[in-house]
Amino acid sequence: MTSLQYYQAHRLGILLPWNPGKPIYMTAWELNKADRGGLILDARPGVYWNVGELDFKSLYPILMLKHNISGETVNCECCKQDGFKVPELGYHVCKRWRGIVPRAIELPLKKRLRYKQLYKEADDPELRQLYKQRSDTLKWILVTAFGHLGFGTRKLARRYFEPAIAI
Repeated sequence: MTSLQYYQAHRLGILLPWNPGKPIYMTAWELNKADRGGLILDARPGVYWNVGELDFKSLYPILMLKHNISGETVNCECCKQDGFKVPELGYHVCKRWRGIVPRAIELPLKKRLRYKQLYKEADDPELRQLYKQRSDTLKWILVTAFGHLGFGTRKLARRYFEPAIAI
């Protein structure tokens, strides 16, 4: 994932910072509002029927692509007044600049969706297994993109960049 992001930065002519980004600290209340995806509700001990589980792991890359979520697009300087608003958090997302993360995950995401389609259409069990394995592998690569975004020691974490800076 890092290589894909660096490749996109290179293509855009963005000079990567030598040092990683500075961590952003939140209060416990801010973290509670911002990180609702990690909420797990424990059930009372017992035997239950018709239990469901929601897994949003494969949804994160699509959301990042669709909503332009990237370290340099969240709370960008250019769209303070008119950027896309993030409910409850007071953040905004850039409308003028397509982020490095959405650019980097677009190709693996398209390939994953194509393998899923081929899996559904294939009659040969060996081909079905191959397509499923490739789809699953790409899923886990894409899931790392979400965790990668907030990792404070990344060089592209929470930084604002100007496009067209020569490398």
